[in-house]
Amino acid sequence: PRKRPPRTPEEREQLISGALWGAVGVMTLAILAGAFWLFSSSSPGSDNGQAPAMAQDEPPREAPSARETLNHMGITWDAFTMRAAIERNDTRVTALFLQGGMNWQLAWTEQAFAAGHTEVLQLLLRYPALMDEVKPCRRFITTLSHDMSSGAPLTAMHKTYLQTFCTVPAVVTRQQHDTEQARLRAQARPSADNKKWLKIQSAIYDAIH
Repeated sequence: PRKRPPRTPEEREQLISGALWGAVGVMTLAILAGAFWLFSSSSPGSDNGQAPAMAQDEPPREAPSARETLNHMGITWDAFTMRAAIERNDTRVTALFLQGGMNWQLAWTEQAFAAGHTEVLQLLLRYPALMDEVKPCRRFITTLSHDMSSGAPLTAMHKTYLQTFCTVPAVVTRQQHDTEQARLRAQARPSADNKKWLKIQSAIYDAIH
């Protein structure tokens, strides 16, 4: 057979260059094919042409109720615990009881008034409908008048409570009677004590009528 003449250096260089360019082309085609496959597999839709169901957002969790919050704090849901919170001026716990719908009584404010706990007293005034004590004003006015006889002042907070809870006709009429009786005693016997009580009864009456 006829022998092929040896390749020149130029021919060998062209052969190598062609082989390299061919390899590059094969790799390029492989990369394009792989990208097309990935795009096809990740595109929306399934084999039957139906789009997959959209994942619904998880609904937001509801905030715990006031009772649940108290329970998590280890606090018992009862009237005695609420009264203790009022007496120590614990506005956070008292507010949770009120937000949860716990009723309260005017008598529970005695220590708060004595200690000057205006924060919790103001808080209670925001929930007057939850004050469910039966005939609360007799005790409240009696306690207030005795405190005043010992030198305690009739504060703006006292007046606000009187005007909020003790302006019903029966209470006003009774206080008017007590004031008139104090006036008669002071006129019959104008002692310092009788004059003091007349002043106290008159101040309470002026606050509610």
